[in-house]
Amino acid sequence: MARQLGDVLHYFLDDAPDVAEVAAKAQPCPIVAAPMHPRDAIRSALLWSIAVELRALGRAPTLLAPALQRDHSAWLDLASEKLEPSWVSLPKGDVGPLLDAASGAASSLPQERGPVVLVHVPSDATWNDGHAELFERCWFVAGASDADRQEFLELAERVLTAAPRSRIGVTVRGAETLPAARQIFDGLAELFEARFERNLTSYGLLVDELELARELAERHTALDGAPANRAKRALRDVAELLRDDLH
Repeated sequence: MARQLGDVLHYFLDDAPDVAEVAAKAQPCPIVAAPMHPRDAIRSALLWSIAVELRALGRAPTLLAPALQRDHSAWLDLASEKLEPSWVSLPKGDVGPLLDAASGAASSLPQERGPVVLVHVPSDATWNDGHAELFERCWFVAGASDADRQEFLELAERVLTAAPRSRIGVTVRGAETLPAARQIFDGLAELFEARFERNLTSYGLLVDELELARELAERHTALDGAPANRAKRALRDVAELLRDDLH
C-alpha cells in the first residue's frame, strides 16, 4: 500500500510535478523573530550563531537586524561568513520596516533551498497587532534568574498581545546538566502557561556559557562538520530543534 501521496500521484496526473517541489512551493518561508534588548551582545551573537548552524544543517538562513546594530560588536565580521544581516532602519521607532523586509525576503527567497528569515527585534521598538506576521514564531533565551524570567515574560506578553497565535519557544541558559535545564524550563513553562494559558516550546539548552561566549566573540563557530566541544554541540542541538520545528 502506498504510504505517501507521491506514490500514487502519477496515476491521476499527467506529467505530475515532483511532490517535494510542490510542497516547497506551497509552504511559505518561515520568519523567526528574536526579541531582545538592543544592546544584548550575547543574545545577538547567539542569533548569528544559530544562523550559521542552520546553514550547516542544510537550511538557507537570512538575517535581518536594526541598522543601529551595524556598529555593535556582536555583529562584526559577519560579511566574512557570508551571513551579514540586511540592516533595516527604524525611523519611527516601530518594527514596521523589519516586517516589510522580512515579508519581502520570505516571498523572494528560493523555496527549494529551505530558507528561513531570522529577525533581531529590539525590545525598545514598538509593535502592535498590525505587525503580527513578524511574530508568528519567536525564539527567546532565558534562565533561572528573576531578571531573566521577568524579561522573558514581559516580552512574551508584548508579543502575544500583538500576535495571539504566536508560537513561542525558549532556549535555556544557566544550566550545566540536562536535569538542571529541565528544571529551569519546567519553571519557565509553568509561569508561562499559568499566565498565558498556552504551551511553551523548548529549543534546548546552552552549556559552558563562558567558553561559548569566548568562542562567539572570536567567531569560532563551526561552519561544517561536527561541533568540536560540548558548548558547540549544545548550540547545534538548539539549531536542530528550531529547524525541526519549522517543518
